[in-house]
Amino acid sequence: MSRALGEIAISFGLVNILVKIFAATGEKSIRFHQIHTSCGSRIKEQRWCPKDSRPVERDEIGRGYEYTKDKYVLLSEEDLSKIPLETTRNIECSQFAQLSEIDPVFYKQTYYPAPGKAGEKAFRLLLEALNTSGRVGIGKFSLREKEQLVLLRPFGRDLALEILFYPDEIRLSNKITKPDGLEKIQTNPKELALALQLVESQSEPFHPEQYQDRYRAALELLIEQKIQGQEVVIPPSPQPHIHDLMAALQKSLEETRIRNEPEKQKTPT
Repeated sequence: MSRALGEIAISFGLVNILVKIFAATGEKSIRFHQIHTSCGSRIKEQRWCPKDSRPVERDEIGRGYEYTKDKYVLLSEEDLSKIPLETTRNIECSQFAQLSEIDPVFYKQTYYPAPGKAGEKAFRLLLEALNTSGRVGIGKFSLREKEQLVLLRPFGRDLALEILFYPDEIRLSNKITKPDGLEKIQTNPKELALALQLVESQSEPFHPEQYQDRYRAALELLIEQKIQGQEVVIPPSPQPHIHDLMAALQKSLEETRIRNEPEKQKTPT
């Protein structure tokens, strides 16, 4: 069972809902350790104090903010609890907006808020109001030493709480290096028609369960082969890309048609 990360209140107008927050996602990946290749021992990392020339235990470590070069002010948990913000234990939905108005680049982390017994009706009311209006709630609350910008949105029969990036945390695309003259390139109408045809031929409802991490599965197989002392099989190299754009589009359409043909045959007439 998931462990609650904390307890906060969600408010809209004068309605208050006490909820517990649960992480909605957990990344799955294969973890590696640092190994000394000459003897096979696992490397240990130590927290080291250069002034005292000795390792430091966790209970000796505090938070420090560098206000000038090599000068730090220490902040304790008690200091942080005194920050005079009403958002430390409360999310106030101060605005409602269309979900389509928020670009996905702003999304950082998803949580599930779950109400207690006393807040079930108000929680359900907020969820139904968002579903019926087609809107999402925008607010703030303090988490992990920061006042977070958050979005509350329906997620099936539940409510999802999205932590958002602030606008000044988004790196603008016009700041990245692009080929000179990219904006001046004109698309060929025939190429665009084929591209649209390709997009249409591969369009279908999104079913996330269809997707798996193939790299992780292949890595697990490679690890098992190494454990068993088996020879690691190297897959064939991918075919080179076609440099003729029209030819690449036409070949892609043909391959899509061939892939879709068995599905059409299964469809009852």
